[in-house]
Amino acid sequence: MSKKVLFKETYFIHGISLKFTSNNRNIFSAVNGLLQYFLSPKTPSPPSEGLTITFFDNHDNTAHQGIIPAGLKLLYSSSEEDLFDIKEFGIDKMSLYVNEDDFTYYVAFGTTGLFSYSMKKGVAEGYLRGPEAINPNLISSFVFIFLLAELLKGKGYFLAHCSGVEKNGQGIIFPGFSGAGKTTSCVALIRQGYGFLGDDRPILRYNKSGGLELLSFPEPIDVTDYTIRLFPELKNYRLFLDNRNLRKQSFNAEELYPGSTRDSCVPKLILFPEISAVKKSSLEVFPKSEALKTFLPHSLLAFDKEIARKHFDIIFDLIQSTDCYKVKLGADIQSLPVLVESVL
Repeated sequence: MSKKVLFKETYFIHGISLKFTSNNRNIFSAVNGLLQYFLSPKTPSPPSEGLTITFFDNHDNTAHQGIIPAGLKLLYSSSEEDLFDIKEFGIDKMSLYVNEDDFTYYVAFGTTGLFSYSMKKGVAEGYLRGPEAINPNLISSFVFIFLLAELLKGKGYFLAHCSGVEKNGQGIIFPGFSGAGKTTSCVALIRQGYGFLGDDRPILRYNKSGGLELLSFPEPIDVTDYTIRLFPELKNYRLFLDNRNLRKQSFNAEELYPGSTRDSCVPKLILFPEISAVKKSSLEVFPKSEALKTFLPHSLLAFDKEIARKHFDIIFDLIQSTDCYKVKLGADIQSLPVLVESVL
């Protein structure tokens, strides 16, 4: 039997090299589509800064042979009370274990796949069963993103569940669960000249001087029919990406808004959106204590005590160093840039 071809690529995520390998074209295409912005020249960063992620389509190729080792500590098992519905992604259950001897983690995505990863080593490896039948959005934006986010935490990079834009180097963040209006707010601003950082997971880190930075993760923007109806260029757009999100349409920001993508900025505003039936959008100062309690469920997900502390610290510093507002999104959503300008 002939040996399968390995698909390989190196990406450069804000100073950290990522080597991704798969023996399956469908898996590789899904991940490569997500990371197009980070395609790097072939000049590797120092090995201590590198990450390696490998996806197979059969457990025979993995070190763990598709078996969860005995004696591991269970850290998490999904339930009906979870804040997000993993069944939406075609997964019946998700479980996370840790080997407390070497702090290797094992994450099982139901019967879909099993991966092991080490934040200390910056390595993740595992398999997905029958990837040809799996929605590419599940591969890239759920399974792969979970592993990448965990490895990046080990380097002091924390993905934040929000949309992000910038103007003149100042960042505006819109946290929110699905349906809150974070994507609608993002589109309303980038179409008026704001820079695009990310629709769902820009990155927080401290720079070399100890200041906070918001870094781009410009994946395709997922929009609902509601958002499409609000903006003429979306209503007339006919090139939405295929098969990324079953409930939403997706497009690349650069195709509709050329030159909109930005690399980094300093966080300035956090706007907590809420889609409302009112005619006129409005801002209301949000106390920082309430902003912190509201922001944490969107982004703080950590299974290692030290990583959890660092993750909490960076979110706390973000809240303390920015101006926080609630924004009620009314029928005049296209005037949101004017409202933002008044507090930026």
